[in-house]
Amino acid sequence: MNYTINKIDGISVFTLDEIRLDANISGLVKGEFTSMVKENSVRKW
Repeated sequence: MNYTINKIDGISVFTLDEIRLDANISGLVKGEFTSMVKENSVRKW
C-alpha cells in the first residue's frame, strides 16, 4: 500500500497513493490507518 503523510502547520494530511480503493486493499487501509493513529496519539477536536 502506498501513501504519504504531509504535516502542515501541526496538521497531518494522509494521502492514499493507490489507483483504486476496493475490497482488495480496504483491510490494509484500515489496519495501517489505525496503526498510525495509535502510534501518533491522534485525538479528535
